[in-house]
Amino acid sequence: MPKVERLEARGHGASQFALSYWSKQAVKPIRDLTMKELVRKALAEQFPNGATARMMLDFFHNAWGRTDIIRSSFSPQLSRMKGDEEIILEGMVWKLAATAEQADNPGALAPNENEPPNGKPADGSETALAAQ
Repeated sequence: MPKVERLEARGHGASQFALSYWSKQAVKPIRDLTMKELVRKALAEQFPNGATARMMLDFFHNAWGRTDIIRSSFSPQLSRMKGDEEIILEGMVWKLAATAEQADNPGALAPNENEPPNGKPADGSETALAAQ
């Protein structure tokens, strides 16, 4: 029986090895993404203002080489995502639901962390702004 050598990383090398290994695990290649993951990624990164189904399909085919995504199976996925409230349809343009909500009310998702939640001065006084 042949001797099997064990690769052991120690010290600084172990940290680099672990970082390299786990960083590769965290990023899923485009070819392995599901249709839903492709839609989320495309709308978030490539089409922040939204895209039609045809625009996304063309992008998947031309930019990401995903010629396996066809219209007849893509449209039902978009409908499911709409039903799950992940995306919305405005006219013929699909958008991520969170992006559309933020566009309608920019401050709703990002409150000023330096202000108390009730909008009153932190010291509780009603006249702190009037005195300025």
